[in-house]
Amino acid sequence: MPGRQRRGCCSTGWRTGDNRLTCAFSITPRRCSSAGLVGHLPHEFHHRIRSGAPSLLPEVSSRALECAEFVGVEIRAEPRRTISLARYAQTVNLSARELRDAFWWQWGITPAQYRRCVRLDCVHKDLRDPGLERASIADIARRWALPPTARFHRWYQSRFGEWPGETRRYARHH
Repeated sequence: MPGRQRRGCCSTGWRTGDNRLTCAFSITPRRCSSAGLVGHLPHEFHHRIRSGAPSLLPEVSSRALECAEFVGVEIRAEPRRTISLARYAQTVNLSARELRDAFWWQWGITPAQYRRCVRLDCVHKDLRDPGLERASIADIARRWALPPTARFHRWYQSRFGEWPGETRRYARHH
């Protein structure tokens, strides 16, 4: 949508910029360093990151990163599917912690947050679809396995910078 800036996802990966908080999340893979995620906000380890001390993020093997990418593809392929982190980890022969750490390293969020963001993207697409104009926002949220509650609306607003109803109204007029 022209003139609309897509904001972040699910209140994770926040960084400062232009005196406001914006989300660093992107569904495209990125290798993030500790300075990339937490280097912008003041905290007790700020001096260690700036001084070049060893990374605060756990070490992640290239195999674990490949497995995280595979699981990310699986989530994007079937976003409605509800599979636990432990089940995904078992599928790729990693521990749940290794998979979670690889997701954090790769995207800066957990697998559950990643799945939620993929589902929110699907809801966003459906809200702009003229063929689904008669479906309620709650029905669309349920269709993508998201709870049609105030929490869903906050997640959506955090991700896209507008409420679901605003997306629908904007799509009707453009």
